[in-house]
Amino acid sequence: MTIRAQDLEAELWTPIARLDRDALTEAWRQTHYAAQAVVEVGKSWGEPSDDHSHSAMLFDPEDETWCSLASDAFGPVRGRLDIGSGVVTVDRDEPNEGAWIDPTGLSLAQLSAWTRESTQRLTGAGERQTSVPAPDLPDHALSGGASFDLEDTETLADLDTLYAFTAHMLHRLALTQRGRVVDGEHELTPRLWPHHFDAASLCVLARDADGSMTSTIGVGLTPPDDTDEWGYWYVSPWRRQPGATRDENETIVPLDRGRWIDRGDTSMAVLPVSVVTRLDDPGEQSKLVAEFVASAFNICMEQLV
Repeated sequence: MTIRAQDLEAELWTPIARLDRDALTEAWRQTHYAAQAVVEVGKSWGEPSDDHSHSAMLFDPEDETWCSLASDAFGPVRGRLDIGSGVVTVDRDEPNEGAWIDPTGLSLAQLSAWTRESTQRLTGAGERQTSVPAPDLPDHALSGGASFDLEDTETLADLDTLYAFTAHMLHRLALTQRGRVVDGEHELTPRLWPHHFDAASLCVLARDADGSMTSTIGVGLTPPDDTDEWGYWYVSPWRRQPGATRDENETIVPLDRGRWIDRGDTSMAVLPVSVVTRLDDPGEQSKLVAEFVASAFNICMEQLV
C-alpha cells in the first residue's frame, strides 16, 4: 500500500519561524543535554530492554512533553522534559505527586543528581540499576563550571514545535504500517533517543530465523550534524544486502522532495529544517514534510521488499 502525503500531515497551529542558526543550534544543544538527565529515570529504574528503548523517551500528547518511564507500586513514574521551556519534572499519576525544576544555572551533573534523588524520594525506590546504556555525558557539556542557560524561550518554543510535530507525524505513519510490517507497536512507537536526540520510529520489514533484523526503514528528526547544519528530517533504509535505494540500473530513484545522501551501499533521504522554514504558512510546512516522508518511504518500501 502506497502512503499518501495526506496520511501523514500533522497539524501545525503556527509556522516554524525562520530561526537564527546559532540560536537554534544552542537551544538544540542545551535541551539535548537536559534529556541526558531526564532519561536517568528510565535507565536507572525502568524495565531493561534489549534494544535499549528503556533509555529513550516517549511523547505524551496530553501535555506535549517527552517522558522517561519507570514503575513503582503506584504505577508509572515519569521523568518529563518540556522542550519549550527546558523544565524537568518527575511525577506519577497516583497519588498525584511530583517535583519540577528549571535547569537554568545548574550543571548537567547537578540536574542528573536532582532527577535521581527526586525519583527515589517520590517512589521510595531502592538502589538504582546500572544505567544502560551508560549516560551520554560529554566532558565539555555543561559539566564542571558550565551551566544551563535556557532563557531564549522563542527559539525553544520553535524547537518544541519541531519535535511535537514530528511525534504526531510518526504516530500517523505508525497507523499506516501496523499490520503491514514484521514488528508493529513497539518499533513503530515514536521515541526520542538521548544519544543523538533524534525523534524516530523504526519500520521493521524482515527478520531472519534468529530474530535479527534484515530490512528496516527509520524515519525521524535529528539535530544538526555533518549532514546538515540546521538539522533535518530523514528516511533511512537498511538491509543486510546492499543496494537498498538503487533500481535495476544501480541509480537512486528521484525524490519528490528533499535529497538523497550517499552512504555507500545505501542512501538516506534528508529534508533540512531550513528548507521548511522558508515557507510562511504552517499548512504548507506540514505538507512539505509529509510529501518528503511519503515519497522517500514509498521508494524505500518498493526496493526493500
